[in-house]
This record gives sequence, structure tokens and C-alpha cells, in this order.
Amino acid sequence: MAAFCLYHMGAMLFANMDSSTAFGDDLRAPFDRYTATFGLWQDWELFLTVPVAQSINPVLVAHYANGKDVERGPILPGLKRYHPRARFIALFVRLSFPGDAFEWVAERYLERACGAFERALGSRPETVRIRMDSEQLIPLEEVIRTGKMGSPLHQFGTAVGKCRSI
Repeated sequence: MAAFCLYHMGAMLFANMDSSTAFGDDLRAPFDRYTATFGLWQDWELFLTVPVAQSINPVLVAHYANGKDVERGPILPGLKRYHPRARFIALFVRLSFPGDAFEWVAERYLERACGAFERALGSRPETVRIRMDSEQLIPLEEVIRTGKMGSPLHQFGTAVGKCRSI
């Protein structure tokens, strides 16, 4: 059991080490098969961008033909509000900015959201979009001066789905 624990710790340490380090892939090689089999690898895209927001809260906004916008939570079924303890905000970020590889998932999600609004409110909206409410992170000097981490409400998101008639 101790040998397995040591091997697993080595796999986590070396296999998740960025390949651009001085060791390159040499320390990773003994663990490649193990980490691939059990999905224990780390995608280093996580560190490619500088964070710009905190306290992200996804919201669905349905737009109706009469010009009215209705806001509800993004959790389907039922349009329940998102709770930060759920810790799957990355899903909504990907749905908001889907790109080619994730576009079909965002389209399907927004189609289901159209149906959820129709069931909840009795009429089908024209469009549904994902809006991400957040605090925009502020420079360190301002954090020190004010004691706050971010500025008030910053909204972002690009995914909009047209609600087809059924």
C-alpha cells in the first residue's frame, strides 16, 4: 500500500509538472500510462490568461417579442439560480464563449433553456442569452487603498440562442 501511495504521489507531482520546465518530459515518462489511464493529467491552459473577474454569477436572460426581458437562474431543469458552492462556473464560461469545439453544446443548452422559459412562463421567448455577472478585479494599489478586491457589477457573455417555434 505504501508503494502505491508513493507511486501515486510521484505521478501527481511529476506528471502534472509543466513540460516546459528544465526536466522536460523525462520525469513524466514513468507515469504517462498511469495518468492517461485514470485521467489524472493537468491541462495547463488554466494558467494562460490573467484572471479579470471574481464572484461570477451566471444568469439566463429571455427576450420576448413585446420587448420584455426576464431573468432566471441557469440551472436546468427549472431555471434554478446558480449557487457558487456548486463550483462548476467553468461550464457557464464555456457556454458563454463556446468556440468551435463547444458550440454544439452551447446551442443545445440554449434550446433547452428556451423550452424551460416556455414551461415556466407560458410563452416561448424569441431569444435566450447567458449573462455572466461578476466583480471586475482591480489593481493591487487600489485593493490596498480600498480594501476591496473588485469593482461593482461587470457583465460579460456572448452566447445567444434563437428560440425556434415548436
